[in-house]
Amino acid sequence: MVGVFRYCLLEKGLQVQGRTGLKTFWIYTLGLVLNTLLVKFVCSGIADLIELIGANSKLVKGITYLGDILFGLWLPIFFILLTIAAIRRLHDSNHSSRNMLWNFVPFGCFYVLYLLCLKGDIEENNYGQLPESQEQTGSDLSLIQQGNQFRHTLYYFFNIFTQNIKSNRFSVKGRASRLEYWSFCGFTSVIVASLLCCYGAIVLIGFLINGALLVYLFTPIVIIVQLVLFLLYLTNSIRRLQDVERPWYFVVCLFIPFVNLYITSELMSLGTEGANEYGDNPIEYEDYYDI
Repeated sequence: MVGVFRYCLLEKGLQVQGRTGLKTFWIYTLGLVLNTLLVKFVCSGIADLIELIGANSKLVKGITYLGDILFGLWLPIFFILLTIAAIRRLHDSNHSSRNMLWNFVPFGCFYVLYLLCLKGDIEENNYGQLPESQEQTGSDLSLIQQGNQFRHTLYYFFNIFTQNIKSNRFSVKGRASRLEYWSFCGFTSVIVASLLCCYGAIVLIGFLINGALLVYLFTPIVIIVQLVLFLLYLTNSIRRLQDVERPWYFVVCLFIPFVNLYITSELMSLGTEGANEYGDNPIEYEDYYDI
């Protein structure tokens, strides 16, 4: 999965010619969405952290405003990359890129979604040859597909996530493999999304029944959980960077628009073979997955 995203981003990112397969497109879309959630989580997490330590309200507003600016800069990049990939996906089923204009027609987006879910032509069409197979793009997905069931795979990744939390906590020492890091990011995104949905529901209930106390009680919990996950995200990112022999301060680049794309590609790279200056190669999961 990581190999597919890395290939689409670095090799095909701004290329509208050619074709992109069904599975490759949705894996790439998932990667972009997760990256967007991480950007938003980081921006809001910094503001919540500063507010929690009792900083000046003007400073909190300034950091929040800066976070909104960074997120606003990222969103156009997200839509441009997703639109280009969608055009190649349309080409795969021999449809013109002009079909993207349906998005500007009421309910036309559902027709575009239908086209994006069509299987691609099995032979060469008007837009080129068959897209490269996932084996050619270096995808690790084929190894996962050899697993017994999706539930077993999900349980396996959840075990990696929990073991990561138990064994490393807030430590920045050592290294983190790709599997360990992206398992953490995936489950963290699910936790944050679920937490925000619950918080929104509580705010709505509090508004309907005029129960402000309920909102006041739950708000500190949301802030604390976000703070803890944000710190865990930073420490995991540092250990992942150390796995590819990048110093800890490179983590700052995750908050810089455009530069964070390069750092994300580094976070998706294979770690150094053998030991490096930050520790031994994390090979705990080598028997199941190529890390």
